[in-house]
Amino acid sequence: MKPLTTTTIGSFPLPPGIEEFKRSLKLQVEAGVDYPALPQLEDFCEIFLRDIAERGKGLKRQGEQYVLVGPIEPPREPSIVQEAVLAINTLKEMGVQGRLKVQVTGPLTLSSLVKFLDKNALAYPDIVESFADAIGEIVACACSHEEVEVAFIDEPMTYYALWSGYEDKFVVNCLNRALRKVPKGVERGIHICGDARGLHRVTLNLDVDVIHHEVAGSPQNLDAYTPSNLVQSGKMLGIGVVTVKPLDERVRIEEVEEIEKLMVQAAEKYQGKVVFAPDCGFKGLLEALPIEQAVQVVYEKLSNMVKASAKLKERFAR
Repeated sequence: MKPLTTTTIGSFPLPPGIEEFKRSLKLQVEAGVDYPALPQLEDFCEIFLRDIAERGKGLKRQGEQYVLVGPIEPPREPSIVQEAVLAINTLKEMGVQGRLKVQVTGPLTLSSLVKFLDKNALAYPDIVESFADAIGEIVACACSHEEVEVAFIDEPMTYYALWSGYEDKFVVNCLNRALRKVPKGVERGIHICGDARGLHRVTLNLDVDVIHHEVAGSPQNLDAYTPSNLVQSGKMLGIGVVTVKPLDERVRIEEVEEIEKLMVQAAEKYQGKVVFAPDCGFKGLLEALPIEQAVQVVYEKLSNMVKASAKLKERFAR
């Protein structure tokens, strides 16, 4: 990803379906997003757990819960591959070549939702590593098309894994393991929502090009890294510049000037080594809005983000 460009995290406030999938891509393209993300119209964990349970091996669904019943093996052709092909063809129909971003849910988060014996599977290092290998195969399959230029892991359980006792080295190795089969030429990234302070000891040691955190809704995250450490790492920081959750059942659309101010602050602090996205996915908007209103809010937020980014690019080009 080029500095000062834009992308999204992936989830949108539409129900599952082919036309809704295409609409989510069209929404991003029409808003001017530089790297449209593969739409996720279902829960970002359910997508991969169900795929392994139904078409791979090692998981079984019991009621509302997934249970480990054997060694984890991903499907030979994960469903995300078909989604990537649909996205590529849809983007081509809109005149967009390449620039697709795909994202998979990380092994820490997936294992935290699977039961094994009397605990969740996150408590067992070897199981977490098996999830890392499975996700590694899945994301590699998704990146098999040259139009896929960016691959992210969404890993909100990173902080919890550290808090629960895992050493930094284990978490780093596990996440790198999940990304090791991403083809050369595809940029790698990680998205971690929540409080990012203290995570630098892990994220700066990952084999990724971009580290993304929410900032619009969590301003303290702008100070989670020192400029020198980030620049020395050779990575870029992904800045969440628009909020994605209702506040007291109200949804606010940030003005271009407000977004630009945050972008300028981040770009100046980190010497231009930044890219921009929403704080997280947009599915949560359905808690406060009907579908069509939520979709309109997404479009306006993304459009304003893109306009602010364009103004920033002009400013830094002078």
